[in-house]
Amino acid sequence: MIFYIEKGHGLHEAIRAAGHWLEQRGDAWYSSNDAAVQAIINAYDPLPAMRAELLAKVAAERIRRQALGVAYVFPDGQAGTIQTRHEQDLVNINGLATRALMAPGATFPFRDEENRTHAMSAEQVAALAVAASDYVGALYAAKWAHDSAIAKWDGTAPYDTTAFWPED
Repeated sequence: MIFYIEKGHGLHEAIRAAGHWLEQRGDAWYSSNDAAVQAIINAYDPLPAMRAELLAKVAAERIRRQALGVAYVFPDGQAGTIQTRHEQDLVNINGLATRALMAPGATFPFRDEENRTHAMSAEQVAALAVAASDYVGALYAAKWAHDSAIAKWDGTAPYDTTAFWPED
């Protein structure tokens, strides 16, 4: 007979990975090999799987927030969004900022997420690039703060994945 202790879905995966099965029939638990399955139950630590799940959730949240872009008021007074959906957006912003450094007296077009083009000076392009970089950097800082906190989390209380993130 099995003395079952609930330790999450990862326990059942560990039992299956060891080539065994465990099922409940009425109030009793049955297995393919009681001694082997009980040893797996006794030794199973759910905390690493719980931490891995939280880390994946936090990483997905960083990506989700970055994909929303950066709210920005452009020099022409229009509010819009700097697109930061993926690395190519950031490469494009950095490329435009580099061009602005090379031609400080020029005017540069920048198209926002709302499909409006804004004429910007080199200094304004640099400010836009800094705003985008600061926001993405703040997202990474929040993710890293979560990574550190999750590594220390003991699993006894719920973990708050909404902490640390910058304001949208």
